[in-house]
Amino acid sequence: WTPLMLVCRRWREVGRTSAHLWQTVDVNSSPEGLRLALERSQGAALELSFHHDSIVLSSISLLTRQAYRLRKLLLPPMEGSDLPALRALLSTDMPVL
Repeated sequence: WTPLMLVCRRWREVGRTSAHLWQTVDVNSSPEGLRLALERSQGAALELSFHHDSIVLSSISLLTRQAYRLRKLLLPPMEGSDLPALRALLSTDMPVL
């Protein structure tokens, strides 16, 4: 649906301000894209799918602060050495998960 934001100014505004469009996010680039999606989702419950362990690790702090909103969280295979970094996130309360 994001290509629709390129159609015209009105569609771009609708895409930017419709929180439900930002509730389901495939995180496959940088933490900046995730940060933008979190902002545009306006506090709604989230379904996040990560595709690269490096993005998960660089987003841990951000995810931990938003854990209360996580309805679904899909993580890629991670190395055992990455598990300590995930501990803060996994020990955070996630009431809608």
